[in-house]
Amino acid sequence: MDKHQELDKRLSKIVGGLQPDIRVKPKRRYTDQSLGDDADADPENDDCPFSRLIVELEWQIRDPAKLRQRGYTYFHKRQDEQDLKHVRMFLGCSLFGVDVSEVEVAPNDLKYEAALVLWKRHDDNDEIQVDKAISFGTIELTEKHKKQYADEGSKMLPRVNTWERLGNKDETREMIIPKEGFLYKVFENSGPPFGNDTSNDDDSKYFTDDRIGNFIVDINELAIAFEEELDTYINKKYRAAKRRAREMLSESV
Repeated sequence: MDKHQELDKRLSKIVGGLQPDIRVKPKRRYTDQSLGDDADADPENDDCPFSRLIVELEWQIRDPAKLRQRGYTYFHKRQDEQDLKHVRMFLGCSLFGVDVSEVEVAPNDLKYEAALVLWKRHDDNDEIQVDKAISFGTIELTEKHKKQYADEGSKMLPRVNTWERLGNKDETREMIIPKEGFLYKVFENSGPPFGNDTSNDDDSKYFTDDRIGNFIVDINELAIAFEEELDTYINKKYRAAKRRAREMLSESV
C-alpha cells in the first residue's frame, strides 16, 4: 500500500490481532453507503467496512482443510442474508516445518513444505475461485497436504487442483494480488454524493491514470523470514534435546 499513495489514503491495513492475521479494508468515507450505513459494516470487526483482502498464515495451527473452512466463513459473512459480497480475496499461506521430535534432527536441516493460495471472487459473476496456487518450499508438497487442499467438503473454499512449483530461491519468485479486488465499491472522492454506479471492480471509473498497480507478494522474502524462524525453532528444540540427553546420561552414571 505504501507504494501507491492514492490507494494508501483510501485503505486501512490491520496486521496482527486474534483473527485474522492481516486484513485490508477501505476507510468508511470512501465506501458505498447508498444501501444504508450498515451495508458495508462488518459486525465482527466493530462495524468497520468489510475487508477486501484477508490473509491467514498457518504454521502448527490449522491444516489446509481447516484453512479452507476459515476462508469460507470470511467470504460468506452476511452474504446469505443480504447478498453482500464485499470480501473479494483470501490469501492463505501454510508452512510445514521439519519434524523436530527426533533428536537426530540437525539444526541446519531446513527442509520444509510451503504453500501460498489466493482465492478470489470472479469479476464477472462473483463466484469464488482459486486464482493461483504456489508450492515454494525446499521440498514439494506431500500428497497428504495436497489432499487436504483438494478434498471436497461443505462450507470450504474451492479445492486446489493445479499447483505451480517454485523451487529456486535464486530466482525472482512472486505472487500477484489483483488490484481490482481492493477497489470493490471504493470511491475516488470521499463523502456524498456517491453516484448510482457502485460496481467498481476495476479502476477504470475512478482511478484512470494508472496510479495504482497490482500488489506483489515477494515469496523469497517470505521464505527467508520463515527459514529464520524455523532455524531458531529447530535449534531451540535441538539444544533442549541434547540437554535432556546429557541429564539422562548423568543420572545413569
